[in-house]
Amino acid sequence: FTTIVAFINMFLVMAVAKRLGAKSGAALLSGLIFLFATNAFAYALTLTQHHLSITVLLLSFLIVTGRLGVIQAFAFGALVGIGALLDIPNPMLLAPLGIYYALRHISLIRQSESGKLKLAFNLRIIAVLIGILPFIAFFGWYNHQTTGSYTLIGQNIGRSNYFDSAEKQR
Repeated sequence: FTTIVAFINMFLVMAVAKRLGAKSGAALLSGLIFLFATNAFAYALTLTQHHLSITVLLLSFLIVTGRLGVIQAFAFGALVGIGALLDIPNPMLLAPLGIYYALRHISLIRQSESGKLKLAFNLRIIAVLIGILPFIAFFGWYNHQTTGSYTLIGQNIGRSNYFDSAEKQR
């Protein structure tokens, strides 16, 4: 499965390169370089979340740089939520895209009669929150089941010394 996702990521890298203005040959070369000239293919041969995280990041980039529709906003929110479930750093990695996407939905309007600036935002941005919500709720439920707290992440509770030798436990 991870190897298939790695090849999907190769095509997503090609799509990102084309979105950034590369011609087809350069986009194909970018995808091939991603897969075979980095450690991506080595990761594709093991069971890790890295390639799924890359898929989330690349799809998010394609959504954020595309149309500003409600479905796209919802999909971006869902990808942020899925990214949080896959690996804790993913929401931080997606933060610059989120800021860029939010700024695409916000505008300053100068009122002609008074000359004052008016801040306006597109309500489609709420679809991002609706997309994130179910995944964050699931993440909170999972944390509560594993740690007893909705906000305490399992990686932050420390390690047990139960299996350490008697000398090491002292």
